[in-house]
Amino acid sequence: MAPRAFSPLTQLDPDNLDSTGSVATLSRHRPTRPSTSSHLAAGEVVRGEAPAPRDAADAANPPDTLSAAATPHINRVKRTPRPFHLEPTPSEDEIKTVQGIHQLFTAAKSHRNTLLPRWNECYRMLTNRHWNPAKRADWMPSPEIPEIFPIIRTLVAWQMDTRFRTSVSPASVPHSDLTAYFTSIAQDLEYTMDASWMANMEEREWGMVCWDGLVYGTGFAKTSWEHNLAGGMGDAMARHISPYRLYPDPKATNLEDALYIIEARRMTIQELDERFPGAAAAFSATGGMAVDIDEPPTLFDVLGNRGPRLGLNPGALAPATSSRYARTSNPNIPNLDMPETTVLECWLRQHEYVDVKDPHTNVPVRRSKVTWRVVVVANNRVLLDEPAENIWTHGGHPYSRYQPIDFNAEFWGISMVELLISPQKCLNRLLTAIQQNLELSGNPIWLDQNGNLTNMPITNKPGQRIPIAQTDQRTGWLTPPPINAGAQQMVDFLLKRMEVISGINAILKGTSPAGRPAQGVVDQISESSHVGIRSMLRQMEYALRDSFVKKAALVVENYTTPRIVSIAGPENMDKFRALRARHFLIPSSNGAVPLQYQLHVDAGSRHHVSRQMRENRGVQLFAMELIDEQAALEEIDFPNAQAVATRVQERKAAAAEAEAAAKGGGGASLGAGGIGPNARTGARV
Repeated sequence: MAPRAFSPLTQLDPDNLDSTGSVATLSRHRPTRPSTSSHLAAGEVVRGEAPAPRDAADAANPPDTLSAAATPHINRVKRTPRPFHLEPTPSEDEIKTVQGIHQLFTAAKSHRNTLLPRWNECYRMLTNRHWNPAKRADWMPSPEIPEIFPIIRTLVAWQMDTRFRTSVSPASVPHSDLTAYFTSIAQDLEYTMDASWMANMEEREWGMVCWDGLVYGTGFAKTSWEHNLAGGMGDAMARHISPYRLYPDPKATNLEDALYIIEARRMTIQELDERFPGAAAAFSATGGMAVDIDEPPTLFDVLGNRGPRLGLNPGALAPATSSRYARTSNPNIPNLDMPETTVLECWLRQHEYVDVKDPHTNVPVRRSKVTWRVVVVANNRVLLDEPAENIWTHGGHPYSRYQPIDFNAEFWGISMVELLISPQKCLNRLLTAIQQNLELSGNPIWLDQNGNLTNMPITNKPGQRIPIAQTDQRTGWLTPPPINAGAQQMVDFLLKRMEVISGINAILKGTSPAGRPAQGVVDQISESSHVGIRSMLRQMEYALRDSFVKKAALVVENYTTPRIVSIAGPENMDKFRALRARHFLIPSSNGAVPLQYQLHVDAGSRHHVSRQMRENRGVQLFAMELIDEQAALEEIDFPNAQAVATRVQERKAAAAEAEAAAKGGGGASLGAGGIGPNARTGARV
């Protein structure tokens, strides 16, 4: 009996359950084979032996027996995808699937709506928009001293200043005949990951993830295979995903225990056709359908002049009268004068029962197996409905979560900006009162006897003239009350609290500390601040490792053609490697199997964060003769460290030989003594 899958859609449709509560069917309609797309990898993968062809398309595309999954003990066979196909009218099963996805989306959206006002305020305060110009007169003081932005910028800069290092260790029997071969393949994978990181500028994407984590409390990255990278050969890459676009299971505490994850975004018909070739022909005649989704804020929002996002062809632009300026040569897109459509990409966590042998008793037992499934819905149509194993061999969802402050096992973390909003508002209001008092002192109010004060509104506006009765003897300038002596102390207190909350003091922000503290005190202050930064770096390592594991699996699976990878830069001269076809698949008696490995990511959580401290430590260790020239140069991040260290060692060796020759021989026995910091000492022995 085939395994039955149970997912959130099954719970929403009672017809899927029989009288005993078991799942009655694995899929209510025939799955749509995936097409090549930029956000979902192409190809179908199934477990076990090569299945019999289901139709002529399967027979025309025989399975690729050389591909295999990265999951141990499960061989998978990959097929070439057939073209995207969408029936003219949706079936009853397809309608039920669309309705189920929309129900899940509505539940997740309503649960997450409580966070939107907080997120919007965090973005507004980060961009230094405290006062609302529409509700505040022009003459009123409106000081906005940005203290939040430099703090968040410093935290991001400290985290991204360390170069992320990836280490790959092969799972091989020690000292076997194939250990050297497996180690070489693992080194090639490690080098390929670094080359892809630099070539695709993924550091910029993770920088935006870091910003999201500090501004909104949680940042997300999406790791997938993109066919347009590497000159059309394709490459794996992690992209930043705004938390506004992600709608997880309301009861989830992390990405792994979530029953579903929905990514919502608006696409033009051209974007949709790029990801699902042929979809434009089915959607252009009916138009797109807009679903109420949340968009990340922009500067146009805080400025108050953001208009609706226009589609591919919003109409004629003056002075033109024709709307054909945006026409494309694609014959499958006949109608360009249409709005965008909303695409819901839903990843469903499901489980099925499989028969396995108990490792202790060797008795067959039945256990549940967790798998993921992806359903893409647009315009009330199902564009894709496939198990994740048919998309990529790691069989999971593509998302990774970064949460810099993780203390209570909640899905949405605490925003650092939110913690700083209250002191920032207090600081702005206090500065407003001080500025108002100073302006009234420099441009005071004048009481004029030539007027009448009857029924006249009075505002405390500097420089205005207030008419009073001629019999009133108070004619003259109004003197404002003096500024309280505690105003400056309050300002200093608020600034100090913001430093304590963020862990970023004046030294880390690049300003001089108050007074003249001793060097030891300065070092102690810096070290105490770096503890919090290293804690955030540890959370970054968790997110990076989750993403890199998925990326490595995609590289192992999809590097099926010969290619040359290289790393450019002053310290990577003449560094390139030629990879053969299916370079990371290991030949075996059962066909090609993927390389088994362990992956580790080092983001600097166990090292000193300060570059100056790292350089000083390297110089001290070299002076103590505990490390050689190359290690010292690498510690201070000197360009071409290996080449420079080699030249220094050769020069010292030559100097030692020349000195030994001048003394009457012995150069051959003293050559080794001339290498290292004690070169001259060794030459005199």
